[in-house]
Order: sequence, then structure tokens, then C-alpha cells
Amino acid sequence: MHKEKTTQAAIIDLIDNLEFEKFNEAPIKKSEGTSKNHFKKPIDFANIDGQQETIKPISPDRCKSWAFADRHELEMGDIKSLALSIKTYGQQEPILARPIEPQEDGVEFEIIFGNRRWRACKLINIPVKAIIRNISDQDAAIAQKEENENRKEISDFSKAIHYKNLLDKKIFLTMAELSQKMGVGKATLSDLMSYTRIDTRIISSIKYPHKVSKKAAAKLAALSQNISDKSLQSLLKIIPDIESGIISARQIESAFLQQELALNENSIRQKDLTETTGSQIKREQTTDGSFVFKINSFITEKQAERIEALILKLLSRSKVVRPAEQVQPLEGETYEN
Repeated sequence: MHKEKTTQAAIIDLIDNLEFEKFNEAPIKKSEGTSKNHFKKPIDFANIDGQQETIKPISPDRCKSWAFADRHELEMGDIKSLALSIKTYGQQEPILARPIEPQEDGVEFEIIFGNRRWRACKLINIPVKAIIRNISDQDAAIAQKEENENRKEISDFSKAIHYKNLLDKKIFLTMAELSQKMGVGKATLSDLMSYTRIDTRIISSIKYPHKVSKKAAAKLAALSQNISDKSLQSLLKIIPDIESGIISARQIESAFLQQELALNENSIRQKDLTETTGSQIKREQTTDGSFVFKINSFITEKQAERIEALILKLLSRSKVVRPAEQVQPLEGETYEN
């Protein structure tokens, strides 16, 4: 027993004599707008390319959003809640700002990333912590994309519009260059660009385009290529159901074809009635909610029989019960039923 105590004492003495490197473990902070299940380490933009840069507060009123910001206005989220969080706990992560030369109406910086934090600070009228860095448009686009990899709010629609703007303004000369330098797969990039190939009349009719999936965008882009005005109306009729999710991406084409058939059938019915009578058929709703079809025209008995056959055909398809009484028109008199 005495030997065991001596051994333990020797071990304790050895541990006491060791010198350990002291360190302070940084507390884990939840960044503004970061997903709970996303733990990718953010890029250290304050020490990028080995250039140590300081984080300093600047006036939000001296800043503006970068022309190639990748977040759509509809996806800014609840700025008031973020402002309250920053006011209570402080701004946990800096934004990246680039100096503007020459200055524009008192604006000295443009926000490369951190638009939500900048807007929140501006809302509560406090300085925003920023890394100031003079970088090219290409490097700015890459920095913005890398920083936003930690966040989940950027929709595929916003990414598509952002990439198209970069290509249109020759920030990247080709899709291949954009794919390589931005780290976006060619297949993914091609799918994203489906949003930009949708007919402008269709995309403008969608209230929340960022809710439309990539697969749905690809279907709409294919259907809207060289679309006729008549077919466009068919496609526009199903847009609300696509946006709400009632019609899935795989159902879009069949829903469109069904709408086309319905419109064509209605057109044929109207054409038959018009050719028969030489005038438009009128449909009037009565006080009890039912409908009355009226044709005020001088017709022959044979024409009246043809009209009756057409109307009965319409009624049978719409599951309307045929009235028991028949009005027998006389030649030269007005037929109404």
C-alpha cells in the first residue's frame, strides 16, 4: 500500500511540473441568418490572402448595396427582428464593404455582403462593423458567394438572376468561367439558368418567383419557348397553382395540355354557335344563381333545331338537367331558351 501511494504521488508531482499552453476557447456564436444545422466554417475575410485587415465601424448612411447583390428584395427576411437582436446582443459578424471612388452623394462604400446586417444597423441608427477591402468585381462575387454558403435563405431564383447579371455585365465572360471561378457545377448552373429562359410575361405574373423550384422553372422555360399568345393564356391560367404547389413540377405539362384542350373546346363551341346564328351567344345569370343562354335572332326552324342540339350537348357535358318543357320556335320569330 505504501508503494502504491508513492507511485501516485510521483505521478501527481510529474503532472504539476508540466507546463501547458494556456488558451481561451472562443464562445460559439450564432451568426445572423445562419441555419442551425449548418456548421461550415466561414471564410476569414479579415485575413484573406494573408492581408490582416481591421474591422471598423462605419455609418450605414455612407453605404449602398452593391449592384450585383445576390439576395432578392423578397428574401431580406425580418429586418426588424434582426435589428432587435443586434441592439440586444451586438453585431456578431462584420460585413464586407468596398470603397467607392469617387464618392457618390456622401456614399463612400458599397456592401459586398451583409446587406441584412447593414439594413438592421441603419434601422436602429448605429454604426455597422465592416471589413473595408478594395477588391475587383470578380473577387467580390466570389467572396459574396462563399459567405452566403453559410446561409440558407438565398433562393435558386435569386442565384439565377445574380449569375445572369454577372454574365450580362461581363464580370465573367462565359458560363464556363463563372462555373469554374464561382465553384458552381455546370449542370447546376444550367438548371439555375432555366429561370432566365422563362418568357418574361410568365415570370412577371408570378408573385413570388423565388418559391418556384428549379424543376418547375425548367418545365416553364421549355413550354414558354416560342409560345403563341393563345397558348400563353393557357399557361398563365395554371401559374397560381404552380406557385402555391398544387401543381408539382412533373404535373405542369399535363396541366398545361388540359388547359389547352379546354380552351380549344370552348372556342369551337362558340364558333359553332356564332356560325349558326350570325351573332354571339349570351349567357345571363338569374337571381337564383342559375344561367340562361339567349340568342336573339331571326332564324328558321331548321336552324333552331341545330341550336337546340348544340345547347343540349353543352348542358349534358356540364351535367345540367334539361328542362321538361320545350319552346317550339316559329319561323320569323325570336327563339329564346
